[in-house]
Amino acid sequence: MKHEQSRFAEAVELLQQFEPTDRRNDKRRAKRLELRVPIQINLVAQDNDSAWLKAELRDVSPRGLRMMTSLEMEIGQTFVVRFPNKDGKELAAPLLCRVAHTGVEGKVNFLIGAEFIGHVQSTPANKTADQAALDKIRHSILD
Repeated sequence: MKHEQSRFAEAVELLQQFEPTDRRNDKRRAKRLELRVPIQINLVAQDNDSAWLKAELRDVSPRGLRMMTSLEMEIGQTFVVRFPNKDGKELAAPLLCRVAHTGVEGKVNFLIGAEFIGHVQSTPANKTADQAALDKIRHSILD
């Protein structure tokens, strides 16, 4: 749990270090930083085995992000995003997002605006062994 919290704190720290753009006509709730960085997204679905997809971050603020992806998304849809960390290697803590607006970029890409709604707790790496242990306990009690 502490590891997840430290990774989430790292993601927040990265956002706080950004110098936001200053536009007089920008009436957003939070200032944003325009940048183009590769990120990974994963749609929130019933199965946790869906693949991570590549996207490009276009801007970010403490409240949300704008990204370009080849995946069409609907307003209200949720997804998980992973940002690169400070050294650009291991990805920082995944954040849960909800699509707020969409647009088309060219013929095959979509611009997605999303708000951050939380962070994701990781599942145990040894989930099958945990499930086997639970099954063994159930059988010993019920048999």
